[in-house]
Amino acid sequence: MCTRSVRNTVLKKARTTIAAANGATTRQPMAMFDWTTVAMAEIYIRAAEQKRLAG
Repeated sequence: MCTRSVRNTVLKKARTTIAAANGATTRQPMAMFDWTTVAMAEIYIRAAEQKRLAG
């Protein structure tokens, strides 16, 4: 994997994590990254919800 691809992946993960932590719906990250299924967005949304519930 090239450096640019890794950097883009890390930035996408960071943006999605921040959006989820700030209350984004599942559809919002999907729109941000042109995802066609909810699977990836739900990973981040669920993690943010679990973190909110834990503390």
